[in-house]
Amino acid sequence: MARIVHHKGSPATPAAKICYVWPLNNVGGIETLICRHGAWLKAQGLGACLVTCMGAMDSAYEKAFDRVIRLASHELDLPCLTDDEFDAVIDSVAQRLRGESAYHFVFFNHLGAYMASRLAERFEGSRTTLYLLEDRILGPARLEYVDQMNEAGLVITMNDACAAGHRESYGYRLSPSPEVIPLAVAPARKNRPTARDGVLILAVARLHPMKEYIFGLIDAVATLRKEGCDDVRLTVVGDGPLKAGLVALVRSHGLEAHVMFAGTVDPAELPAYYSEADIFVGMGTTLLEASSHRVASVVAIGHHPEFMSPGFFADTSGSYTGEAVRDVSAQQGIAYLRQLVASPKLRQEVAEDCHRKVEREFSTESVMSRYMAKLVSVNAAIYDVPVPMRPFRYGKIRRFLKRRLRRIHFAMSIGRLARKLLGGIDF
Repeated sequence: MARIVHHKGSPATPAAKICYVWPLNNVGGIETLICRHGAWLKAQGLGACLVTCMGAMDSAYEKAFDRVIRLASHELDLPCLTDDEFDAVIDSVAQRLRGESAYHFVFFNHLGAYMASRLAERFEGSRTTLYLLEDRILGPARLEYVDQMNEAGLVITMNDACAAGHRESYGYRLSPSPEVIPLAVAPARKNRPTARDGVLILAVARLHPMKEYIFGLIDAVATLRKEGCDDVRLTVVGDGPLKAGLVALVRSHGLEAHVMFAGTVDPAELPAYYSEADIFVGMGTTLLEASSHRVASVVAIGHHPEFMSPGFFADTSGSYTGEAVRDVSAQQGIAYLRQLVASPKLRQEVAEDCHRKVEREFSTESVMSRYMAKLVSVNAAIYDVPVPMRPFRYGKIRRFLKRRLRRIHFAMSIGRLARKLLGGIDF
């Protein structure tokens, strides 16, 4: 059973170097936050470390962090590893972290919690913090150690909705509510392109089930065009398993000439897309980024196949950015699009209001000061987090096949393709 270990004496100044543990590597909100934290810490002369896997953010991570420990996919393929084999992986990470007496490990999911707890045991005096950045990341069953950590003050959350989503979906107590520390965003200057006709709506998202609202957004664009808004277009930036269904929906509406799928783009290229957009629809990190670029932004609610919205980002309370929570009132998002499409003046007003909200509530210095103050107050660590459950149905089969076919490159290539198509490390 997991246990909290309190260190003697009062919390120290941040002598322990911060080490983020995130065993995934996509282009998404968690990766964006990690990069921004790393870059800010480096600019302050503090530096930080990151334990992750190889993937899309490799070059961005190298720029942001003093030290990046990248694990190969087979080292994190938990269904195919015995406990002893995975312990050997963690031992190798600990060896590469040598040079510091203690760390403050910050993690975001169950596998990260397991790795961080084992690493904290190897570096005496280390501390741990769980950062909730999604509303359903610690499921599908309730994990007892999460409430243990929260009671000890070792949990922070990007917004109240992330905590509420875990209470509603999985039965966590999370009482008292974790301290809210949102994503830090540097307000950006929006460079308007040359004059052009039409109204461009932009969505930027990983096309995974949480972002099903894009189906409803495409339906909304089709409806607007049928209502006579012939100049409305949509650009979708991102990729993922929903894309095939989205493309099919566009074809069924006959919108091929009016909806563009840009695929995954480098984060450095996103400002160009924001600068071209008149309206943004989305949630989370990209909602904040679009608002910082003075784009009139409409909040979309995740985990919902229809385009539901509580309104313009500037009008939503606190740091809510679109997580699916029962007590958030919402209506069909097309109502907000109709208002913005019909009125360039309203688009400009909403865009400026969104920008001001980012400056007021999400500025880098304000958010990072609160974040560092919270970490300094932590004087404990979680030990003995249980290893994530391995999928029984496939894990043993894959382990058997890998151990017998690992020298046959073609067979391994087919296996990796099947694993990717069936959902990654959980297959």
